[in-house]
Amino acid sequence: MINPLRSEAEAFRFLIGTIVYFAAITISAVAGGRWAGIGVFIFLSAVALAWWARTRRTERPVQTAPRPHAEGERRILVVANETVGGRTLRDLIHERSEGVREEVLVVTPALNSPLRHWASDEDGARADAQERLERSLARLRELGVQARGEVGDGDPVQAIEDALRTFGADEIIISTHPEGRSHWLERGVVTKARERPPAAAPAHRGAADEKRILVVANETAAGSTLREAIRQAAEGHRSQVLVVCPALNTPLKHWVSDDDEARDAAQERLNRSLARLREAGIEGHGEVGDGEPLQAIEDALRTFGADEIIISTHPEGRSNWLEKGVVSGARERFAVPITHVVVDLEREREELQR
Repeated sequence: MINPLRSEAEAFRFLIGTIVYFAAITISAVAGGRWAGIGVFIFLSAVALAWWARTRRTERPVQTAPRPHAEGERRILVVANETVGGRTLRDLIHERSEGVREEVLVVTPALNSPLRHWASDEDGARADAQERLERSLARLRELGVQARGEVGDGDPVQAIEDALRTFGADEIIISTHPEGRSHWLERGVVTKARERPPAAAPAHRGAADEKRILVVANETAAGSTLREAIRQAAEGHRSQVLVVCPALNTPLKHWVSDDDEARDAAQERLNRSLARLREAGIEGHGEVGDGEPLQAIEDALRTFGADEIIISTHPEGRSNWLEKGVVSGARERFAVPITHVVVDLEREREELQR
């Protein structure tokens, strides 16, 4: 299920707008009487609906560049929920895996009621989906099919989109109940998935010694600890390194579209980081990303098929990203190995002064 508020800034705007909306209606009703309040309510509601119709976000399938895979390898994405443990589905996966070096990802959407989703009560739905997923993976292993799995978004089409961002599937298998008993068929899940434009082809076929490393950092981007972690990750490979510095900003400044200062600060840190990487013999390129770190990662993965993601933060207790769950959120959201590097800038400065 798609969340219309995709960042703290959007949530802040919504909160401020809601306060202004109800305050204007209340003041009008108190000052001018009931009909004045009703008139302001109708006017502001019409304005809000017109604004929403013009600016609402259309969910178009993203064009992705998933991690390249070798010749002879077949990637199969399986999307199922209540039928995930069924023998028919198991046999089909086994059949599609014969004669190839298969990589199978099973995604089980965490189906939930709209009311529970709106109230952020998803624990039960995710626990049920995880239980089904584990049973399915165990039975596939019994057939000799090595598969991994994850619990996906409650909207099956969105779950497919999320998986395809980092898993370049050669085939998608969607499992449903028979017609007449299947909510997914009633909602046109299979039809919508077939209408989805194919994902962009990977930019290259990865050679055995080639590795793409996505680095996400802001204030710690130029830290020596991060630089050493990148060097170790790149060692022994023909590496491509992309450094993304999110343009961190306050919700108020973002709400008034005052992002220039945040982007300039992020660009300055990025330039210092790339310069120090070059001093260490590592060629990298960089970009300033979205102020939300998870969104910045998602944006980068659309065109950069990473083999590893390195997220750099301050130590625990001093890191806003750790408080917000950026690292754990990335591990849940992206099917790419993630390394968390802690950079203590104060300690690094003390060591330089000795």
